[in-house]
Amino acid sequence: MARKRKRGRKLKKQRRDLSDGVKQSILAVVLVAAAIIFLLSFFDLAGTVGIVIDGFLSSIFGWDRWLFAVLLFVFGWNSIFPDRRVFTGLNIAGMILFFLSLNGLMNLILVEDAANTEELLTAGGYIGLLVSEFLVS
Repeated sequence: MARKRKRGRKLKKQRRDLSDGVKQSILAVVLVAAAIIFLLSFFDLAGTVGIVIDGFLSSIFGWDRWLFAVLLFVFGWNSIFPDRRVFTGLNIAGMILFFLSLNGLMNLILVEDAANTEELLTAGGYIGLLVSEFLVS
């Protein structure tokens, strides 16, 4: 006579977490891929989606949209080779602050009328507008 199985038996779920190295590698690949797509869209080599991405980045960052892609590539490269850390946390914070302040300075120098959206998009974008408000006041 065979035994009956209990219906209420719960299966143990095995949780498989990714190791830190795998998570870091995924982040690095995503950053480098985004940087490549952003650079291709800047040079109009990414097709229809690239035009949309370039328009979006232009409205956010203005002329510095290519520098944003370069920074993403540098951060990705830094994540791919963690043993050869060229940039420390302070270096990365300095690059981000430089990038943001450059957007603000471009808005202060190049934009005469902040209500003119076309001038705003060609200078420092909306990030530059936000930063330049803090620089002026």
